[in-house]
Amino acid sequence: MQAFNSAADLIQPENLQGPSDLYAAMLTVKNGFANGQTTLGSYSITKAQAKKAGIDWEFVAASAQVLGLKFENRHGRYGHMVSK
Repeated sequence: MQAFNSAADLIQPENLQGPSDLYAAMLTVKNGFANGQTTLGSYSITKAQAKKAGIDWEFVAASAQVLGLKFENRHGRYGHMVSK
């Protein structure tokens, strides 16, 4: 599993296809894009977006914790933000 190569490759939360897409986004937040030139400051996801992609919410929280990322509730329609 690796981070997305560039911003153009990044899958938006509403288009996630499963846990591997989300984990790749979290790796991108942690390590920057695989091209080694740019970084991603944060990634936001709502519980509804995760459910639509078939991702268990506990997986979202656990992945952030395992990667040592901050996982903040931004309340309402803004969902949760994953950042360094």
